[in-house]
Amino acid sequence: MSAAPLVSILTPAYRPRFFGDALASARAQRHPALEIVVGDDSPGDDIARQVEAANDPRIRYERHE
Repeated sequence: MSAAPLVSILTPAYRPRFFGDALASARAQRHPALEIVVGDDSPGDDIARQVEAANDPRIRYERHE
């Protein structure tokens, strides 16, 4: 049997107030080969702090200036 295909969940992030629920939903998925890509367009550091606090190796964080 071959390895499971990589599944990517792409999460654009701008408002920290809504981001926590979106990240929790993505992290709740149980596919064996999952990556969560966060594209942060917010003006502050709140989203970066939430990603860091999650401490989940499946998350790839991209900050957009």
